[in-house]
Amino acid sequence: MLAAVLALLVCLALARREQSVLARTRVEAHTDELTGLANRRRLYEAVDEAFLENRAVALLLIDLNRFKEINDTLGHNIGDYLLQQVGQRLRVPLAEHGLLARIGGDEFVVLLDGSGEESALKAARGLRDAFDEPFPLDGLTIPVQASIGIGLAPHHASTRAEILRCADVAMYRAKARGTMIESYVAESDVHTRDYLALVSDLRRAVGADGLVLHYQPKRSLKGGEFVGVEALVRWQHPEFGLLSPDEFIPIAEREGMMRDLTIDVLGRALAQQRSWREDGHRVPVAVNLSAASLLDSRLPDDVQALVERYQADPADLELEITEDTLMQDPNRALAVIARISEMGVSFSLDDFGTGYSCLAQLKHLPVRSLKIDRSFILNMTNSSEDASIVRSAIALGHSLNLCVVAEGIESPEHLRKLEDYGCDVAQGFHLGRPLPPEEIPVWLRAQRSEDGVGERAEPAIAALPANRPGSRSNSSRQASEQK
Repeated sequence: MLAAVLALLVCLALARREQSVLARTRVEAHTDELTGLANRRRLYEAVDEAFLENRAVALLLIDLNRFKEINDTLGHNIGDYLLQQVGQRLRVPLAEHGLLARIGGDEFVVLLDGSGEESALKAARGLRDAFDEPFPLDGLTIPVQASIGIGLAPHHASTRAEILRCADVAMYRAKARGTMIESYVAESDVHTRDYLALVSDLRRAVGADGLVLHYQPKRSLKGGEFVGVEALVRWQHPEFGLLSPDEFIPIAEREGMMRDLTIDVLGRALAQQRSWREDGHRVPVAVNLSAASLLDSRLPDDVQALVERYQADPADLELEITEDTLMQDPNRALAVIARISEMGVSFSLDDFGTGYSCLAQLKHLPVRSLKIDRSFILNMTNSSEDASIVRSAIALGHSLNLCVVAEGIESPEHLRKLEDYGCDVAQGFHLGRPLPPEEIPVWLRAQRSEDGVGERAEPAIAALPANRPGSRSNSSRQASEQK
């Protein structure tokens, strides 16, 4: 009898131990080893359960901004420590409401039961506030921010995969717009069947005569002479007609097509320039560069190959860059600019006044010209502040021995003011709209006839300010039609 009781007790102890081991194993299987939070598996089970029970839920996807830089700079151990601190901070605003999980890398997810958009936004703001205080890391105090995307069920999605994708799309929208928090908006979701078809169409168009260039003339304000053109790319879509760059450059940047597109545009511009040259017209051409192109270390070799292929004079090619493009990675961008400048190709700083450059950076840029953004030009006739900005930009450019270009000239009044301010070059609808390549010689003949200049007169390149002493010769973003 005693032996039977002992055997029973042993069996019960073993069963309890086995249950304990199984429970611990289950917990470990559902726990993120680094942070102690729920892991991806636990989150998936909770989301699937909510859908099976037809419960309304909100899924908040949290992604740390610039986490890779911290990892690369301070090391992965410090990066892991930061993730642990983030996990601890995110627990506080949630309290016991909702499931907090780390699903990998620097991505955290919160699942909230019964939440509509307003309550989800309120929760997201609480999570955002957890990043208000900097994080102590390796003896440093590092500010860290996060982007939060919100997906709702059943409003946005009816499956686990759909709600995760919606939150992911919203998170990237928050990151791109710098708003920190965004709810999913179907109208802004580019990852649709129509979008994929458009991507496919664009891939076929690049390098296969799908892109066309129009050219907007630029004129000197001192003598009225023609000084060159800016190449503006368009996409001749078989179904939607002629599309402006704003409608397809972001697609090319997002889908990794910018190198091929840039080579296509540069090649077309230089081929057209050679055609004009063979007909007796010297036409300096400016081409816009996107951030992706400017940061591509292969760009100098691509430019060199195209210049040689079309036997172009590098002095007649200008590449336009923007302040915000340059500031994405200044050191890398300047290295690319320096290599291209050594060929004799010049650079222009476009959209001046709308980006992030400062005077200390501007004085070191190897650029030949500075282009004042059209928004200031358009408003300078009815805004004393914009007029002051234009005058100051012109004075700054001249103090650095740069040619100052104004774009967006749409009236005689704009022209008179810019002449009074001492601006060097102008372009805009009042002086000439973007034209197909075959119309540029016609425009040139008409202008030279008006000016009483001979048919083969050279553009007034010599009238532009030279490069600063000691400097080298100098997309998302392609210019719009409203130049």
